[in-house]
Amino acid sequence: MNGLRLKSLLVLGLSFIHHAGLAQETPPSLTNRLSIAYSGETITHYGVNLAYQRYFPAAQTRRSRLFYGLNLTGYRHQKNYIGILALPELGYTYVAPTGLRAGLSVQAGYMRRFYDGETFSVDDQGRVRERPWAGNNAVAYGFSLLAGWDVGHRPHRRTGLFVQPKLLWEYPYNTRALIHPFVDVGLSRLF
Repeated sequence: MNGLRLKSLLVLGLSFIHHAGLAQETPPSLTNRLSIAYSGETITHYGVNLAYQRYFPAAQTRRSRLFYGLNLTGYRHQKNYIGILALPELGYTYVAPTGLRAGLSVQAGYMRRFYDGETFSVDDQGRVRERPWAGNNAVAYGFSLLAGWDVGHRPHRRTGLFVQPKLLWEYPYNTRALIHPFVDVGLSRLF
């Protein structure tokens, strides 16, 4: 009985040493990406985007990856409104051996616009009252392209630079859909 325990411990120990050695030779599995970017329709519609992406472990190779994530964007159209977007996304990215990245994603989510200025309402008795946080809700959906470069020392490239043009539709906007062309320029980090 003691011989069986000793053999089991020996096999377990050798297996641990073998796997620890493999871990030294191969890069860690980096399945999350966090990014921050300047985001806006133009220079006059400026804002910031925070994004989190998680790669599907079963659907990734060293170069191509499927991912899902969430984009939180806030931007300002001066003297008109402040927009806030919460957009879940689903996408694909490819990373070349040089660290260059290309990708495509689709998004659909929620948009809230707050009027940038004092707003008032008149009640049934004719009294005027200030309306803080006045604005409207909308559905936003669209797609984006990605061009980027994961910089750093191989094989653990973790920091990246990227440019991501987006095309979003807002509905309803005065009973129609309004197209918003955005461009995100920023930094990302794998972890």
